[in-house]
Amino acid sequence: MGKETTMLNIEDLATRPDITEVLHKDPKFHYRWVADDPVRIQVMKREGFEFVHKDEVKVDETFAKADSADSLTPNLPELRLMRRPKDLHDRIVATRVRRFNEAAERDEKEAIEQMDKALRKLGAGSLKKKIEDRIGKL
Repeated sequence: MGKETTMLNIEDLATRPDITEVLHKDPKFHYRWVADDPVRIQVMKREGFEFVHKDEVKVDETFAKADSADSLTPNLPELRLMRRPKDLHDRIVATRVRRFNEAAERDEKEAIEQMDKALRKLGAGSLKKKIEDRIGKL
């Protein structure tokens, strides 16, 4: 006989509080739990993050407590709570999204050009021309 499996009750899980949630946050900041690794911490500091002081927010005490440096450390010692100004965070995210979209558009155009070249070699006509006829200029 096979092993018994336990079905998860999605409704029950959806109503449970998220113990990693940061409460009473300052809306001017973006918060993130960060791996407590010296290299990762330095990267985050270079990206504008700072440690959150225990009096600045509230978290579930079963998840985190103040450490000796008065910053918040989860009961999982591998994480630290950090934040950066929301306006800076939003600008960085918008720039990354724009760069990603630009790269995706370049890749798409390059792929169409490569397929067009291959189809013309096979004598099948221009894929680029067919696409442009249907949806407009690329």
